[in-house]
Amino acid sequence: MRTLTYQQTMRPPMPVPAFDAPTWMFGSGDGLVSPDLEEFHFPDRLTIVGTLKPYYVESGATGHYQDNSGTVFSAAHLYGDRVALSRIEWSADWIEEPDGAVESLAVPFVWRMDFAHQEKNIIACYTLPSVEHPGFWKATQSIVEPVWSWGGTYTPESALADIKPRYFSILPGGVKNDGGRKTADTKIACVSSINPRYQVLCDATDEESAHAIFGPMSLLNHIQFGSITYSMPDAVDDVGYQSADVLDYDVQNGRVKILFLRRKHGNNLTQH
Repeated sequence: MRTLTYQQTMRPPMPVPAFDAPTWMFGSGDGLVSPDLEEFHFPDRLTIVGTLKPYYVESGATGHYQDNSGTVFSAAHLYGDRVALSRIEWSADWIEEPDGAVESLAVPFVWRMDFAHQEKNIIACYTLPSVEHPGFWKATQSIVEPVWSWGGTYTPESALADIKPRYFSILPGGVKNDGGRKTADTKIACVSSINPRYQVLCDATDEESAHAIFGPMSLLNHIQFGSITYSMPDAVDDVGYQSADVLDYDVQNGRVKILFLRRKHGNNLTQH
């Protein structure tokens, strides 16, 4: 069986048409020859096994809450002992045949999922309510609470559905009276999605904000919705094979077995 190259994409899921038998064209168009079809194998489905490789955020960024109460708030590390992902990769190792035999992938095939995170310190300024005006946040110029991207989450025990973006807000901690001076900690509160009635994702594109509101895409979502695609060598194929489902997940070793289905698209095989 021929080895595979890969096509990496993070575009939104597209409608899945019916399966179709592939067609091939040899040469440049002049003097076409009849192909020896036994030389090529285009199964309707493939099973590929790969390993997860996490990349963690390395940042000393802090979050600092401030208001006009006169209380002195100390900054808090956005990450510290909390572990956040900057990226996770699924690196394909081999193709598994229906009879259980395996074939190593000669051409590297890696799909990655990146997570927005913070490299700079963030200050969340809040003006307390008064007789003249209600309280408001400087970042949003309203009572709507600002929220920022924190990164992704992953541990060796994580389910694939739990590997997805996380967000955080910066809030005041408990106030203490220290020798007549009021002091407090800054609280970093993580959230899994954004409620647009009360929160807004700062420094984000419209697409990122929409994903945060309607539910961040997890690694499992990307697999099931066909985000991972690749094509056979020497095949000009708009989609080729698309990820469809998880057949097995070895949590301890981060090994994921994925089912890929061939989609109905134009297929041209050129002879070199």
